[in-house]
Amino acid sequence: MYKLLYKIGSNVITVGSFFKGHSLFCLQVSSRGIFSKYAYSPAVQKALIKQIYFSGFELIVIMTITALLLGMTFVGTITKVLIALDAAPNIGPILTTVIIRITGPLISGILIILRTSTTLLVDVGMMKYNREIKALEAMNIDPYIYLYFPRVLASVVSMVVLSIYFSTLAIIGGYTLLSFQSNTSLDYVLSQIVSTISMSDVATFAFKTVLIGFIAASIPIYIAQKMQNSQTALIQGMMSSMIGIFFTFIIIIILGEVFI
Repeated sequence: MYKLLYKIGSNVITVGSFFKGHSLFCLQVSSRGIFSKYAYSPAVQKALIKQIYFSGFELIVIMTITALLLGMTFVGTITKVLIALDAAPNIGPILTTVIIRITGPLISGILIILRTSTTLLVDVGMMKYNREIKALEAMNIDPYIYLYFPRVLASVVSMVVLSIYFSTLAIIGGYTLLSFQSNTSLDYVLSQIVSTISMSDVATFAFKTVLIGFIAASIPIYIAQKMQNSQTALIQGMMSSMIGIFFTFIIIIILGEVFI
């Protein structure tokens, strides 16, 4: 019993220490990135655009296919069933919850994490391993501004845009299937959804997309810049990073539904 309590206590302390360190790291990245004049230099802007292309644009194809297929599954089926049950007034609230509040941020978040998080961990980890970050600091270049801030901001922007893109395509994909099965018009489906979107839905969507995009980049970067200079530490850091990201990811999804 003592060993079990000791192990639980050690894990709680470890997790608490991780989130404390990560929170301080995020505060540094945000404050230096927003308030420093160097954050708006052409070099940082170029790094931001390049990272947005990598994190967001290169996911367009798989996001399009996923959104259309899931849209046909969820939107088309749910709308058809509700109309058959004479529950058409419930189309808006249900689709808003399923697509906008849950599925959009969930699927976009998973793709961003799988695409961006692992790459950032290896990228920053190898830069530290090769002492490139030390070289930047030696040249009086702040890595928080030049390396970390544009990558975190790009992840947030990509997450928000891809979630909006996914939700829109999912509705179109569902309507495409529905149009072959019934006389339901796109205007009717959209009007049902738009009429039921509330500030709570918008706040939940913003809360999930911004925070998921933020942690998808900040956690792997934080772990990478804290690692020892060894390939073994890089592998261990990758495992720790993915566990931390998915744990935080689940918490954000739950908090977004419970408290907003």
